[in-house]
Amino acid sequence: MGKNNEGHKDLIQTYAEYSDAEVLNVLKKRSHYQEEAAKLAVSEALKRGLILSENDLPADEFKVEPLQVRLFPPIHNNQNRMRIVKGLSRSMLLVGAVPFIHGIVNVFDHNLIEGIALILLGGIWLVSAFLLMKKQVAPNVNTLIILVFLSIIYTVKLFLGRKGIPPMDYAIAVVLYSAVFYCLFYIRRLLKMND
Repeated sequence: MGKNNEGHKDLIQTYAEYSDAEVLNVLKKRSHYQEEAAKLAVSEALKRGLILSENDLPADEFKVEPLQVRLFPPIHNNQNRMRIVKGLSRSMLLVGAVPFIHGIVNVFDHNLIEGIALILLGGIWLVSAFLLMKKQVAPNVNTLIILVFLSIIYTVKLFLGRKGIPPMDYAIAVVLYSAVFYCLFYIRRLLKMND
């Protein structure tokens, strides 16, 4: 019960920090929330005078909006949007470790030029992802997108230079690059919503 009560208080605090538009947005989607969360949103709307009573809820302006499936779902709450950007940026830090480590392996295999180039590009990726996580600005996303295109060229060169690569390796590369592009374009979309 203690945890549930704590969550209740946290939700009351969260709604108190919401703008009027954000509270109204919750009301329009109240059937998609857990019952307690919807009731607390109604209480907050009553407290602010956004509605006069619960009898106002059937009105057209508070009609429950159906959920829409989108490739890049909009996040209306600025705080949640920035949390998602930070989370996706952290995953981009992990992605940047791959070329960096691959570059170190190349250096140890006496392939110095390629190894140093990979270390530099991996380092630029890591710094850009870190800055994106901390400052959340679009130029860092654009840098990462450019680096992904460079890495695609490098990956194609690697695949063409080796014979007998299983088709599954190609499929894995396509899936991984798709995931990275999705994250980066979603981050960029979320940052544009912030402007």
